[in-house]
Amino acid sequence: MNRLSMENRTEPITKDLDFLLQDPFLLYRNARSSICGIWFYDTEECQRIAELMKNLTQYEQLKAHHGAGAGTPPMTLSSREEKEVDIVRMLARAKDEYTKCKTARERQGWYGTAGANGGFEKAPSRRMPELVFKGKTKRGLQGVTADQKRQRRGKV
Repeated sequence: MNRLSMENRTEPITKDLDFLLQDPFLLYRNARSSICGIWFYDTEECQRIAELMKNLTQYEQLKAHHGAGAGTPPMTLSSREEKEVDIVRMLARAKDEYTKCKTARERQGWYGTAGANGGFEKAPSRRMPELVFKGKTKRGLQGVTADQKRQRRGKV
């Protein structure tokens, strides 16, 4: 699916998928309410895949509704029967969830870049730069500590 990456994302086609076609993107929301998008180089291919996905999703919905299914062909519903997708509401909900998770991480002191294991690494305390700076100030600008001054006075 991705020409620039070796990893492809797979998403099962279920009755719970919602689609929105906005050339050259095919946006969808899965059962976990995650919003994803597929970009197509060719808009005709985007429309063709959107139609195919719509038919497969409707087939899964009919199969779940009737409880049968393997032998019945996929059916297309008229445009009046299609469920409309409010993409603005979907994106607003995704933004709210992201903000809520980000705020919770910041309260716990978790922020920054992803670690080697894919999770977040705990960032150092915000006071740490002050402590390091103060330590450097005592030794760097004054040159020696108070103990070292006393030792030098005794030797001089």
